[in-house]
Amino acid sequence: MKLGSLRTVLLSLSTALGLFTGGARAQSLHATIALTDCPSELGVAVEAALDVELSMVDPEARRGLANGALRCALVCDESGTTAVVVHDGERTEQRILSDGPGHARRLAIALAELLDASSAVRLEIEVELEPTPEPVAPPEPLRVRLRLAGGGWLGGEPFSALGALELGVEIAPTSNVALVVGAAGALGAIDVEGGGLDVRLLSGAASLRFGGELGSFWVGGGPAARGGAVSWTGHPDDPTRAVGRDTTGGWLGVGVLVAAFVRLPELPLRIGLEAEGGGIAFSSGALVLGALAARIGGGWLEARLVVDLTFE
Repeated sequence: MKLGSLRTVLLSLSTALGLFTGGARAQSLHATIALTDCPSELGVAVEAALDVELSMVDPEARRGLANGALRCALVCDESGTTAVVVHDGERTEQRILSDGPGHARRLAIALAELLDASSAVRLEIEVELEPTPEPVAPPEPLRVRLRLAGGGWLGGEPFSALGALELGVEIAPTSNVALVVGAAGALGAIDVEGGGLDVRLLSGAASLRFGGELGSFWVGGGPAARGGAVSWTGHPDDPTRAVGRDTTGGWLGVGVLVAAFVRLPELPLRIGLEAEGGGIAFSSGALVLGALAARIGGGWLEARLVVDLTFE
């Protein structure tokens, strides 16, 4: 075949994609080479040598071979020259080599260089991108808060108002759920017929809270239980007629709680308001001259201001 005929064949090759076998698929880096007027033995030898050279080719070129975007061919001439061709579907890159020692190896090297240098490799090969995984939010840290609260306790019979102070701990595995336990004391006095009674309440409390954050605020509520001991001390109007003794009893109530907190900027502190109330299921009272004068019974309501310190 003359050199002019060789150019004609190359031109035809650049537009006739049917001459190419399509190369290796995504499962392999092996390149299949289309042959025109070349012995099959040459094609086998060049393919084997090119497989070795592929390890040094630009990764984009290897992907182009794998998905069929790049195709390789050899065109032989009777004068002993061989053209190596790389086609990307739109443009053809080629190089002509003369026959000689290590011909298959030199052809493979030339193909690899064309693959590596092709502008199509870097600009126009369509590469399948793996889908970006959905971001996974990190788990919320466990929060432990130390609480100090003060307020007023309302309830009993007759209706009484006592000052209350409470220390507690809040354990919040998430921002939506928290368990609060605490210990509280309340002091006050009740006027009764013939004198007065000092009242001292000691109680333990537990509540399970459900809620959520609204910016810097947390709002929620849930079931609550409170119970403990009550101590009564009498003060008769006429000390000379004093009879009886101090008495101590127990009480237990169940109810609900609502709360709202605001987080202080740049500090691990929150300030909030809580309201707790319910019915007293078990109560005890104080006797004056043999008659029941007062008791912790009926129901209760407690409102308090809370400051807590957060540890994460």
